[in-house]
Amino acid sequence: MLIIDDLAKIVFGPEYKSIPKPDAISGAVTIFGGTVPVYTLLVVVLAPLVAFLLWYLLHKTKTGKVVRATSSDREMADALGINMSALFTLVFAFGAILAGFGERWRGRRAPFSPRWTEVIIESFVVVVIGGLGNLWGRSSGRS
Repeated sequence: MLIIDDLAKIVFGPEYKSIPKPDAISGAVTIFGGTVPVYTLLVVVLAPLVAFLLWYLLHKTKTGKVVRATSSDREMADALGINMSALFTLVFAFGAILAGFGERWRGRRAPFSPRWTEVIIESFVVVVIGGLGNLWGRSSGRS
């Protein structure tokens, strides 16, 4: 981890980097007597839309049902002839796209840190609070 951290500092530099906001989302609006940045309103609207899209893909599409079935019982999915390596590659790619989307929007609000250890700690907290694999954070009841 320390080697990757130092390599990132060599390649990108040790200073924090940020993404400038476009003029269209850099202003503020007045709501209920207070000012709220347009960027914050956009994120508040986009976050539930992305969450709904993820729910829809997992629960209402054939591929989502296959993903859920495979994550529940790999042996049965293998017996049914599901190409698990292709499916896991698809899920990994989709997760990477979601991570990139989230980081792109976070990068406009806060600068990127050259310290990877901060990202690891934050990711660990998200995984623990998220329930280790359950979208809603509830235990599946299996040990």
